[in-house]
Amino acid sequence: MFDSDPTPVVTVFLRNRGEVLLFRRSDDVGSYPGRWGAVAGHVGNDDPQASALQEIEEETGLHEHDVTLIREGSPFTVTDEDRDTRWRVHPFLFDTDTRAIETNWETAEAEWASPTTLLRRDTVPDLWTSYRRVAPSILGITDDTTHGSALLSIRAL
Repeated sequence: MFDSDPTPVVTVFLRNRGEVLLFRRSDDVGSYPGRWGAVAGHVGNDDPQASALQEIEEETGLHEHDVTLIREGSPFTVTDEDRDTRWRVHPFLFDTDTRAIETNWETAEAEWASPTTLLRRDTVPDLWTSYRRVAPSILGITDDTTHGSALLSIRAL
């Protein structure tokens, strides 16, 4: 049984041309070494969006002006019985026009891949759930009267 509230964290998917940035976590990280994840980190000052932007900068070298917030998903709780831990995950999706990133010590490998690649990887807990919370939906595509068909078809992936 858990005596404390879940630890608030952000999971941030960066998207470029329909693919998302995935990281294989280094052996030096405290949780889930060797597993695949996205940009992630603890929420500071009870501000998930500011924390998401901070983690993007720390883990990729990209700045706020390099990314565009597309969607903030509904937070959800992940329970990891093996670690006796609960996480309150705040998922985000940002678009970026660049694939030029600079990773830090937390990352062993980085890859731009189709979101469905998550289904075939050994990931941090509930990474697919995080993605589904921010993934493009049919309503988002149909209601978009701003972007052209080429961009919308890429976003639908």
